[in-house]
Amino acid sequence: MRTEYTNALPNFIADPGFVRRHPSGRQIKWSAVDADDYTESATGKKRIPAGTVVSEFADGSVAPYGSTDATASPDETPTTAIGLLASEANEDSLAEAASGYGIITGGVVWENLLPDATAGSLAGGTKTALTNGGAEFKYYQYEDDRAV
Repeated sequence: MRTEYTNALPNFIADPGFVRRHPSGRQIKWSAVDADDYTESATGKKRIPAGTVVSEFADGSVAPYGSTDATASPDETPTTAIGLLASEANEDSLAEAASGYGIITGGVVWENLLPDATAGSLAGGTKTALTNGGAEFKYYQYEDDRAV
């Protein structure tokens, strides 16, 4: 059975013509994804929204930056972010990421539409971690001033 998802919010990519992606897909290290922050109450499965800042483990897999489940090994807690998750990731999905999930490593983004933004901005430490990991983003604030 195929499930389709529709994002009702504008995409977090501000300029689709200027997007740099990691050359290969990455698997999610679900054991390192914090269940308290990413579990859907309806399904009991973990879900990571598109645009989430991710870190890379030594084996090449990724998990949300700063997210560590109690089962994650302390020596495998990544401290440098490498980019933004290009699409939503759902735990135990057999169809979503057979070849891995895409990672966006550069471009122009609407900062206040990123799931990790608090009060419209990413934390300074998160931006520094992205830069240290080789990601290059230009951040803008999304505004919609159309009359209703």
